[in-house]
Amino acid sequence: MEELKSDELNQLSYEEMMTRLEQIIARMDSGNVPLEESLRAFDEGMALIQAARNKLDAYRIKIEETAQEEQ
Repeated sequence: MEELKSDELNQLSYEEMMTRLEQIIARMDSGNVPLEESLRAFDEGMALIQAARNKLDAYRIKIEETAQEEQ
């Protein structure tokens, strides 16, 4: 599995981010990953979590703004 760069992460949908994160977790849980690769996977997983949070925050703001416009 090739590590994604920051700009590539931001282009993923939320669902794609979660799928990628699940793949990373499964690979690390297997116990067959060298330490350096585990650290890279961990870093990518943390970046995915942050990107997903940012995307959810943007969606939340958009929903709140739309709801206020409807009132």
